[in-house]
Amino acid sequence: QVALRAKECCQQLPLFERGPLRLTVIFVRKRPERMRGAGRIYCSVKPDLDNLIKALKDALKYIVWHDDAQVARCEDEKVYAAPGEKPHVVVTVSRLPVEVT
Repeated sequence: QVALRAKECCQQLPLFERGPLRLTVIFVRKRPERMRGAGRIYCSVKPDLDNLIKALKDALKYIVWHDDAQVARCEDEKVYAAPGEKPHVVVTVSRLPVEVT
């Protein structure tokens, strides 16, 4: 499902064939009915964030990048949706400079 949606979104974009990349991801999960609060709340239950990231990176291979080993920097979070917000995933990929500054 992730790969299919990525193909739809990235249809007109070139593949990142090589070079270091920055990956930013927000997994917005369904909010439990009993949960209080006005905004998003960090989620600390399974699945583990690192497992979600690995599955996402594998799904984006040959759609967004040539190899997920290109991801040199990753910023991610797993949250419960705000009231009225639907579950979704926000993915941003950008090139990194070759040299670290």
